[in-house]
Amino acid sequence: MGSWQTEAASAEGAAWNFTAQGDSVKVTETESGSTVTDFVCGTDGTPCNVKISGKKVSVSLWYNGRKLVVLEQRGSDAVERKFVIASAGDQMEMEVVQMGPGGKSETLKFKRASGSK
Repeated sequence: MGSWQTEAASAEGAAWNFTAQGDSVKVTETESGSTVTDFVCGTDGTPCNVKISGKKVSVSLWYNGRKLVVLEQRGSDAVERKFVIASAGDQMEMEVVQMGPGGKSETLKFKRASGSK
């Protein structure tokens, strides 16, 4: 949980904020200072209908060990993001996997935002 920003300290960077709310997680993503998404969804894998960049998306969240998995589905397109915090607690990695034919994956690194615990 907490607030995370891209390691490249730029105002253009992406930031994620995760807040526990009972059996659910509130997820907020911002990019270039604008909110991309802000939703609350349970972590039992049950799909939640949300808006990301103004478009309707089905999102499912669950834990796979220490990783928080977020699966976004838009029609036949799907993206899986796996968030894991490094053991020191000040860095987070996000593995992004484009599902389907020709899908690609990448790993992005984030650092804990100032004042976030």
